[in-house]
Amino acid sequence: MIPITIDTIDTRHLVTGNRRIHYYKRAEVCAYWRDLANRAALDAYGHADIGQAWHQRIRIVLTFRFPDLRRRDVSNLYPYVAKPIVDGLVDARVIPDDNDHHLIGPDLRRDPDRGPCRVLIDIHDLDRAHTQEIQ
Repeated sequence: MIPITIDTIDTRHLVTGNRRIHYYKRAEVCAYWRDLANRAALDAYGHADIGQAWHQRIRIVLTFRFPDLRRRDVSNLYPYVAKPIVDGLVDARVIPDDNDHHLIGPDLRRDPDRGPCRVLIDIHDLDRAHTQEIQ
């Protein structure tokens, strides 16, 4: 498991599904998160060969840290933040696709500590875990 950390976050792009935003703004927000995840994954993994991916089956846990301890519902970050992060991982060839065969999740969690905004992406390789259970 290689954890990927995104810690250079423009909080204006931390948009929940509770907000109704114009489709131009939605495209901008989604592109922002997709690009951040893509660059962070490439930094952590490097480039995979064309037609290849680093993992075939994974489970993703996204842990969000916020600067305060206000009540939040991190599951509302799914449409504009979590899904584009997964798409960025597909773009970086961490997995070949984000369909049900290749991906479980993302499971959204909140970091109980406060601090500067951060997203921690934990990737659990299901094939490797299954192989270790057999041995």
